[in-house]
Amino acid sequence: NVINSKITKADNNIEFSIHDRDYINRQFEYIVSKSEDYGYKNPSDDYAYSKNSTIGNVVHEIMKNIDFEDIKQLENIAGVFCDRNDIPSEKSKVIFLCNNLLSSTLIKSIRNKKYYKEIWVSSRIDDYDLEGFIDLLIENDDKSYSIIDYKTTSEKNLKNLLKSSESYKSQILDYVKILKNQNKVVKEAKLLFVSEYMEEAFEYNIDI
Repeated sequence: NVINSKITKADNNIEFSIHDRDYINRQFEYIVSKSEDYGYKNPSDDYAYSKNSTIGNVVHEIMKNIDFEDIKQLENIAGVFCDRNDIPSEKSKVIFLCNNLLSSTLIKSIRNKKYYKEIWVSSRIDDYDLEGFIDLLIENDDKSYSIIDYKTTSEKNLKNLLKSSESYKSQILDYVKILKNQNKVVKEAKLLFVSEYMEEAFEYNIDI
């Protein structure tokens, strides 16, 4: 769609007409409505949205730093990272989420394998630079690799969770492309979800 209304310039700032503002607002509302179809939420409460994002970051930091063989240290580590990120009141929630990750069948199954935490991968493919951090990269006995990506969510509904899982697919497939471009065999790629509303981690397989 083309904006036909007049745009005036005043004091070196671009000023949109009321018509343009209405058009932009409609476009924004449309984008938000489509994003909600894929499990995204409109962050009407900025504080809650920011806090949940911080909790997710803290969970990732703990999973990066904790020894999978000694999870008794979880409470102390959670306290350190929650204080550092100004969310001390969320410590119990963070411990709950991390404990569900650490006690998942997937994490338990790798303790005798070689694995890499928060590993940076990058490669230039078809004139594009692909890069990112893989939360957990497992080297299997046959020298193939498994990609694991942690996701924290406040989702209660499994159907919506499955929709949001699909929205992460391109991110994970980029990791797969990078590793394959480095002549590595990727056996599988999984998302590992935790939520304060779920009693255990939810494992989702990405079709690669």
